[in-house]
Amino acid sequence: MSTHAIEVYFDTSYLDRISKMRPVTDADRDVAYSGRIICSDPAGCPGWMECREPHEVDGKSADEGPWEADETDLWDGLEEFEFHGKWHQWQSGYGWTVEYPRCPVQASDADLPDDIPRDRPGIYPVEVEWDDDLCTLTLIGESE
Repeated sequence: MSTHAIEVYFDTSYLDRISKMRPVTDADRDVAYSGRIICSDPAGCPGWMECREPHEVDGKSADEGPWEADETDLWDGLEEFEFHGKWHQWQSGYGWTVEYPRCPVQASDADLPDDIPRDRPGIYPVEVEWDDDLCTLTLIGESE
């Protein structure tokens, strides 16, 4: 199981952008911190994404998902199905999905928790909660 944290770092690129417009001030340096999500194992972090390719079974479109057992009982008891060489799962509201190849938490547009200090470098472990496609991060501590 992957763990996640927020890394707060001094953002020199922010100061570089300001320096192209005007002289950098101490006030600019005081707020020149950014945060990014880090993952302990991005390749092993579970997640899925919609598959946009067509899906057919026995010449019939399966793009509307697994229908209830029909004359072929094709879907009876199946939670996964292989299309075009990849295993798929049906996610209600999203259609056929495949495994996401990277960390979905890092790819999310989750807001950083409000209680993470944004004025000093550090690594802050967070708890991740998903509600459909909304990712919420909650601070659970600070690393040494």
